[in-house]
Amino acid sequence: MLTSLAADHAGTTRFFRFDLPFDETLRRHDGRGCQDFGERELRQWWRDGDALHGCDERTIGPEHDLDAVVHLIATTMGW
Repeated sequence: MLTSLAADHAGTTRFFRFDLPFDETLRRHDGRGCQDFGERELRQWWRDGDALHGCDERTIGPEHDLDAVVHLIATTMGW
């Protein structure tokens, strides 16, 4: 679906994906205060290294803080 959407898009299209260990994902989720779902649901949905094939995606790892994420996206987009 996303590759089709990108092919149909007339502008610049880039893909970014968080590639985080489960424990880091859970820590970030807990830090948001979300009450809609918790660890049990996250474990059911979890797919380690779930890359989107057919797309030139940039990965955002656990070493990226918010400033680094913004910088990665901005520089990739040429801003």
